[in-house]
Amino acid sequence: MLGLKRTLRRVLFASGAGVVLLSGYAYYLYHKPVQSLANTKADLSIDAIDLLSQYASDEMAADTKFLNKIISVKGKVSKIEKSDSSFTKIYLFGNETGNIICEMEKASNEGDVQEGQLVAIKGLCTGYLMDIVFTKSSIEKK
Repeated sequence: MLGLKRTLRRVLFASGAGVVLLSGYAYYLYHKPVQSLANTKADLSIDAIDLLSQYASDEMAADTKFLNKIISVKGKVSKIEKSDSSFTKIYLFGNETGNIICEMEKASNEGDVQEGQLVAIKGLCTGYLMDIVFTKSSIEKK
């Protein structure tokens, strides 16, 4: 009986220690800073109209080519939307099928951009619904 209590105590201690370690690791991963793409080389460059046309004509083929890749897209700014949390979205003119929405990184330099301006924005392509969405975006320097 004494051996069983000792074994049970060891199992409970090991389980508790495991839970504490896993919780600490999960906390670390949750609060880990997101890697910036500003200094990362783009996988490819494309014009906004061409990107939208490729998605409109064959979404599956375009996903294979663009999804989860770092892309530099060049286009004319149609709208700049700032939220309360200092989060900015820049919309690039598209065509009848949609626009390209670039969700800017917090430390990006979008303050220099104005509506109607031609810009190159680099970001991670996350797919197409009504619009093509880029995350972790930043303005490319000329």
